[in-house]
Amino acid sequence: MNEWRISLRLSRRDKTSFGTLSSSSYDTTDSADTVWRHWPEEVLTPGDEVRVRCVVGATPSPPASEKRSSSDERICVRQRDLAGKVNQALEHVTDPLMDLIEAVSAVEDPVNVTKFKHAIGSVLWEIGDKVLGPLHNQFPDLRPGTLRDTPL
Repeated sequence: MNEWRISLRLSRRDKTSFGTLSSSSYDTTDSADTVWRHWPEEVLTPGDEVRVRCVVGATPSPPASEKRSSSDERICVRQRDLAGKVNQALEHVTDPLMDLIEAVSAVEDPVNVTKFKHAIGSVLWEIGDKVLGPLHNQFPDLRPGTLRDTPL
């Protein structure tokens, strides 16, 4: 699906300040590249009003930064069809590993469970950081359902 997604986040730094408003978007209009744009944060004070208005055809102000998935040096698969096969194959690897954590936890002592969790966590981290993360950034439609609407 090709589209623009816009995200506004209101955050509070501490109990004495009201907070900041940050905005970002990601654009998947090019099926082979995702573009993330971030605008400068706006510092808010008590009484400030924030209004969001969507205007069809409007040109946004220039972002403070822009990043493209195609420039991610970790990307090792650029063909969409092959990326789908890699994604599916890795799901068949990662899901059973997660199931094994439960199985080991049910029968092993806590020390061995911790060692096993760390070992499996290291494997999952490498798969996620080196392959799935870049793959999902480049092709957001391959993300699992719960992450599909989330900019990574």
